[in-house]
Amino acid sequence: MMEKEIPVGWKIFQLSEIVEILDNMRIPINSPERAKRVGSIPYYGATGQTGWIDDFIFNEELILLGEDGAPFFDKKKNVAYIIEGKSWVNNHAHVLKAIRNKTMNRFVYYFLNQLDYSDYVGGTTRLKLTQGNLKIIPVPLPPLHEQQRIVAKLDALFGHLDSLKEKLNRIPELLKNFRQQVLTQAVTGKLTREWRKGKDFGEWETQRLEGFSQSKLGKMLDQAKNKGELIDYLRNINVRWFEIDFNDLNQMRVEKSELHKYELEYGDILICEGGEPGRAAMWKNERNEIIFQKALHRVRLNDNVLPEYFLFNLFIDASTERLNDLFTGTTIKHLTGRSLAKYQINIPSLVEQTEIVKKVKALLNLADKIESQYQSLKAKIDQLPQAILAKAFRGELVGQEVN
Repeated sequence: MMEKEIPVGWKIFQLSEIVEILDNMRIPINSPERAKRVGSIPYYGATGQTGWIDDFIFNEELILLGEDGAPFFDKKKNVAYIIEGKSWVNNHAHVLKAIRNKTMNRFVYYFLNQLDYSDYVGGTTRLKLTQGNLKIIPVPLPPLHEQQRIVAKLDALFGHLDSLKEKLNRIPELLKNFRQQVLTQAVTGKLTREWRKGKDFGEWETQRLEGFSQSKLGKMLDQAKNKGELIDYLRNINVRWFEIDFNDLNQMRVEKSELHKYELEYGDILICEGGEPGRAAMWKNERNEIIFQKALHRVRLNDNVLPEYFLFNLFIDASTERLNDLFTGTTIKHLTGRSLAKYQINIPSLVEQTEIVKKVKALLNLADKIESQYQSLKAKIDQLPQAILAKAFRGELVGQEVN
């Protein structure tokens, strides 16, 4: 910022003219030594991490500024922090203290968190702000009483912003719970309870999977034995809940004569045998010429069960850990074909399943829209701190008092 760009009454100072740099008082210490000296006094690292140690070198309010490894160019994260009380500081943070009759710690703290560090930070493998560059950072400084009003305004605005973020951050969990409740009510009949009144579609029946499907594990990956053409295949990492991730596909050799064994049809359910056993998605003909590996079960349902309805059940039973009763193994869990065949669900009529799927999709689409609005609002709010700070250091946040 040049002199002509600053508000009337403000002056440009180098940072070393308005703060004391106390770096010579930092204590470098290796991990083994630190482990021996754990006590009850907090310390603060360059990027805000905290811990405890029994020695301290400061007992006052100070500013910490990352020296290396700090997120200098990530405006969503702070590079400077205020510390108070008895504190030990390692040698990866600059320690600053405002010169009392020129500025205040919180003013410098806010300034350092909006600064563009492009001209002051260097390094190839690890970014570093040297003390030499730190000293010459230009700071636009208003009179002290105006600094106090700016800091008070910033404290109030960021207090409101933190409160708003706290409320906003509850939305993902609320949406998660909402989706869980929708699916729970879907598979327990509560979602269609009112719809069922006056209708006679018979009682819900409890059936094992082996009674209404055909299941098959995918092709074994064996580079020495597999022959034929290279074809993309799905692993359990590609099967997410309710969707297939086509990133990072691998290939294996498959002979034409065995290709039909591992082909996928619309409505097939792919279920993870390991990794996160039971995680599943429905195949919707998103790709041609693709098969599935032995780490996945292909479940092809009979006509009396809708794939979506079956998936709702599987997701709820996985979420509530009811599915865990079918897992084998102690440290590494698996869902074998024999165990999967015993999995049972409650099945209403096909007409009611269709109504359930329709209602669930409508409610989940509503949740998706709310989540999209949340993401959009969150992105805007994430940009607010820098917008507020930029306004403050242009002299536009509070009215100027020019004598």
